[in-house]
Amino acid sequence: MAVKTYLNNVDNVDLLVAFVKIDFSDSPYTAVWGEDISADCTNGEIVINLPTAVGNAGKNLWVTKSDASGNRIDSDGNTTETINDELNMYINQRYVSRTLRSDGTNVVIR
Repeated sequence: MAVKTYLNNVDNVDLLVAFVKIDFSDSPYTAVWGEDISADCTNGEIVINLPTAVGNAGKNLWVTKSDASGNRIDSDGNTTETINDELNMYINQRYVSRTLRSDGTNVVIR
């Protein structure tokens, strides 16, 4: 079950919505811009469906794999939106993290 820890708005800048811990039971998980997602893939691959990039230029989300299993995170672009020109982004190794940013049309890895 996804566990969200919400942060307060700091200096009137809404940079982060929540720290989110997910596992295989949450897959597929629908992400929200501003989330910092820690995924435990111990029991299987986790699919993270990304929010639309359209109209969200400059918004970020963060994805980290927290376990040492051979399972991976599969981040899937919204409909036909791409992530660095690909439909999916994979994370296979423990503690690897990616910052994903909307360019207003698609998603880029920062």
